[in-house]
Amino acid sequence: ILKENKMKFSQTTNGLDIVRDPLETDVYNVSVINAVRQLYPDYIAECQIVDRDFGIYPRGFAGLITEKLQDLRNLRSSVKLREFLKKKWKFIHPTFFNWLENYRFDPESIKLWQDEEGRLFGSYMGRVVDIILNEQIVMMIVSQIRNEVYDWYPDDNWEDEYLRIIEVIVEKQMKFAEFGLRRRAY
Repeated sequence: ILKENKMKFSQTTNGLDIVRDPLETDVYNVSVINAVRQLYPDYIAECQIVDRDFGIYPRGFAGLITEKLQDLRNLRSSVKLREFLKKKWKFIHPTFFNWLENYRFDPESIKLWQDEEGRLFGSYMGRVVDIILNEQIVMMIVSQIRNEVYDWYPDDNWEDEYLRIIEVIVEKQMKFAEFGLRRRAY
Protein backbone atom coordinates (compact mmCIF):
# COMPACT_ATOMS: atom_id res chain seq x y z
CA ILE A 1 0.00 0.00 0.00
CA LEU A 2 1.39 3.36 -1.02
CA LYS A 3 1.59 6.12 1.56
CA GLU A 4 -0.34 9.27 0.74
CA ASN A 5 1.99 11.99 -0.47
CA LYS A 6 1.59 15.57 0.73
CA MET A 7 2.39 16.96 -2.73
CA LYS A 8 -0.24 19.33 -4.04
CA PHE A 9 -1.99 17.95 -7.10
CA SER A 10 -1.71 21.37 -8.75
CA GLN A 11 2.06 20.87 -9.08
CA THR A 12 1.69 18.02 -11.55
CA THR A 13 2.56 18.18 -15.24
CA ASN A 14 0.06 19.32 -17.86
CA GLY A 15 -1.37 16.46 -19.92
CA LEU A 16 0.04 17.85 -23.18
CA ASP A 17 3.54 17.84 -21.67
CA ILE A 18 3.14 14.12 -20.94
CA VAL A 19 1.61 13.04 -24.25
CA ARG A 20 2.76 15.30 -27.07
CA ASP A 21 1.59 13.12 -29.96
CA PRO A 22 -0.75 10.11 -30.30
CA LEU A 23 2.15 8.36 -32.08
CA GLU A 24 4.09 8.24 -28.81
CA THR A 25 3.39 4.55 -28.75
CA ASP A 26 5.13 1.45 -30.03
CA VAL A 27 5.03 -0.28 -33.40
CA TYR A 28 3.10 -3.22 -31.91
CA ASN A 29 0.26 -0.93 -30.87
CA VAL A 30 0.25 0.79 -34.27
CA SER A 31 0.16 -2.62 -35.97
CA VAL A 32 -2.85 -3.68 -33.89
CA ILE A 33 -4.69 -0.43 -34.64
CA ASN A 34 -3.87 -0.82 -38.33
CA ALA A 35 -5.26 -4.36 -38.38
CA VAL A 36 -8.42 -3.46 -36.44
CA ARG A 37 -9.01 -0.47 -38.74
CA GLN A 38 -8.94 -2.78 -41.74
CA LEU A 39 -10.93 -5.67 -40.26
CA TYR A 40 -13.35 -4.02 -37.81
CA PRO A 41 -13.37 -0.27 -38.55
CA ASP A 42 -16.76 0.51 -37.01
CA TYR A 43 -16.91 -1.93 -34.10
CA ILE A 44 -17.97 -0.32 -30.84
CA ALA A 45 -16.77 -1.66 -27.51
CA GLU A 46 -16.51 -0.79 -23.86
CA CYS A 47 -13.19 -1.12 -22.11
CA GLN A 48 -12.78 -1.49 -18.35
CA ILE A 49 -9.76 0.13 -16.70
CA VAL A 50 -8.30 -1.78 -13.77
CA ASP A 51 -4.99 -1.10 -12.06
CA ARG A 52 -3.47 -4.58 -12.03
CA ASP A 53 -1.45 -3.70 -8.91
CA PHE A 54 -4.62 -2.55 -7.13
CA GLY A 55 -2.61 0.42 -5.82
CA ILE A 56 -4.16 2.72 -3.30
CA TYR A 57 -4.09 6.29 -4.60
CA PRO A 58 -4.70 9.52 -2.69
CA ARG A 59 -8.25 10.81 -2.54
CA GLY A 60 -8.95 12.85 -5.68
CA PHE A 61 -6.44 11.01 -7.89
CA ALA A 62 -9.12 9.92 -10.40
CA GLY A 63 -10.24 13.55 -10.68
CA LEU A 64 -6.65 14.65 -11.26
CA ILE A 65 -6.20 12.10 -14.05
CA THR A 66 -9.51 13.23 -15.59
CA GLU A 67 -8.20 16.81 -15.52
CA LYS A 68 -4.98 15.77 -17.29
CA LEU A 69 -6.99 13.89 -19.90
CA GLN A 70 -9.02 17.07 -20.49
CA ASP A 71 -5.71 18.81 -21.30
CA LEU A 72 -5.45 16.45 -24.29
CA ARG A 73 -8.66 17.64 -25.94
CA ASN A 74 -6.55 19.25 -28.71
CA LEU A 75 -4.01 16.43 -29.04
CA ARG A 76 -3.03 16.02 -32.68
CA SER A 77 -0.48 13.98 -34.53
CA SER A 78 2.48 15.86 -35.98
CA VAL A 79 2.72 15.95 -39.78
CA LYS A 80 6.50 15.59 -39.54
CA LEU A 81 6.30 12.45 -37.37
CA ARG A 82 3.56 10.91 -39.52
CA GLU A 83 5.60 11.45 -42.68
CA PHE A 84 8.75 10.05 -41.06
CA LEU A 85 6.96 6.90 -39.85
CA LYS A 86 5.14 6.46 -43.15
CA LYS A 87 8.57 6.11 -44.80
CA LYS A 88 9.98 3.84 -42.07
CA TRP A 89 6.96 1.62 -41.43
CA LYS A 90 6.17 0.41 -44.94
CA PHE A 91 4.22 -2.53 -43.48
CA ILE A 92 1.59 -0.13 -42.07
CA HIS A 93 -1.14 0.63 -44.59
CA PRO A 94 -0.93 4.27 -45.76
CA THR A 95 -4.57 4.88 -44.82
CA PHE A 96 -3.55 4.42 -41.16
CA PHE A 97 -1.72 7.74 -41.36
CA ASN A 98 -4.75 9.40 -42.97
CA TRP A 99 -6.89 8.08 -40.11
CA LEU A 100 -4.35 9.35 -37.60
CA GLU A 101 -4.40 12.80 -39.18
CA ASN A 102 -8.11 13.00 -38.33
CA TYR A 103 -7.84 11.29 -34.92
CA ARG A 104 -9.16 13.37 -32.03
CA PHE A 105 -8.76 12.34 -28.43
CA ASP A 106 -12.15 12.44 -26.69
CA PRO A 107 -11.68 12.79 -22.93
CA GLU A 108 -15.45 12.79 -22.39
CA SER A 109 -15.61 9.12 -23.39
CA ILE A 110 -13.39 8.12 -20.45
CA LYS A 111 -14.83 7.83 -16.95
CA LEU A 112 -12.53 7.31 -13.95
CA TRP A 113 -13.34 6.75 -10.28
CA GLN A 114 -11.86 5.40 -7.08
CA ASP A 115 -13.37 3.01 -4.63
CA GLU A 116 -13.57 3.80 -0.90
CA GLU A 117 -10.03 2.52 -0.33
CA GLY A 118 -8.57 4.60 -3.18
CA ARG A 119 -8.15 2.00 -5.93
CA LEU A 120 -8.45 3.39 -9.46
CA PHE A 121 -11.06 2.13 -11.93
CA GLY A 122 -12.56 3.40 -15.13
CA SER A 123 -14.29 2.66 -18.38
CA TYR A 124 -14.60 4.05 -21.84
CA MET A 125 -16.79 3.31 -24.78
CA GLY A 126 -16.19 3.95 -28.44
CA ARG A 127 -14.76 2.52 -31.62
CA VAL A 128 -12.25 -0.24 -30.94
CA VAL A 129 -9.54 1.54 -32.94
CA ASP A 130 -9.91 4.61 -30.73
CA ILE A 131 -9.99 2.54 -27.55
CA ILE A 132 -6.68 0.87 -28.40
CA LEU A 133 -4.94 4.23 -28.80
CA ASN A 134 -6.78 5.78 -25.84
CA GLU A 135 -5.64 2.94 -23.60
CA GLN A 136 -2.01 3.87 -24.24
CA ILE A 137 -2.72 7.54 -23.60
CA VAL A 138 -4.52 6.84 -20.31
CA MET A 139 -1.67 4.59 -19.15
CA MET A 140 0.91 7.28 -19.98
CA ILE A 141 -1.00 9.90 -17.98
CA VAL A 142 -1.64 7.63 -14.98
CA SER A 143 1.98 6.47 -14.92
CA GLN A 144 3.49 9.96 -15.07
CA ILE A 145 1.10 11.55 -12.57
CA ARG A 146 1.44 8.62 -10.15
CA ASN A 147 5.22 8.99 -10.31
CA GLU A 148 4.97 12.74 -9.69
CA VAL A 149 2.50 12.40 -6.82
CA TYR A 150 4.67 9.79 -5.09
CA ASP A 151 7.94 11.49 -6.01
CA TRP A 152 9.13 8.46 -7.98
CA TYR A 153 11.77 9.50 -10.45
CA PRO A 154 14.50 7.59 -12.26
CA ASP A 155 18.06 7.52 -10.97
CA ASP A 156 20.08 10.61 -11.83
CA ASN A 157 22.23 8.64 -14.27
CA TRP A 158 19.40 7.07 -16.26
CA GLU A 159 20.22 9.02 -19.42
CA ASP A 160 23.88 7.95 -19.29
CA GLU A 161 22.83 4.32 -18.90
CA TYR A 162 20.33 4.62 -21.75
CA LEU A 163 22.99 6.12 -24.05
CA ARG A 164 25.45 3.39 -23.06
CA ILE A 165 22.93 0.72 -24.07
CA ILE A 166 22.30 2.49 -27.39
CA GLU A 167 26.06 2.54 -28.08
CA VAL A 168 26.25 -1.23 -27.49
CA ILE A 169 23.27 -1.81 -29.81
CA VAL A 170 24.85 0.28 -32.56
CA GLU A 171 28.29 -1.25 -32.07
CA LYS A 172 26.93 -4.79 -32.32
CA GLN A 173 24.57 -3.81 -35.17
CA MET A 174 21.61 -5.21 -33.29
CA LYS A 175 18.00 -4.73 -34.34
CA PHE A 176 15.99 -3.01 -31.65
CA ALA A 177 12.36 -2.13 -30.94
CA GLU A 178 11.09 -0.11 -27.98
CA PHE A 179 7.92 -1.37 -26.30
CA GLY A 180 7.85 0.60 -23.06
CA LEU A 181 6.64 4.06 -24.02
CA ARG A 182 3.43 3.96 -22.03
CA ARG A 183 5.24 3.93 -18.69
CA ARG A 184 6.53 7.36 -17.76
CA ALA A 185 8.98 8.51 -15.14
CA TYR A 186 10.42 11.84 -16.21
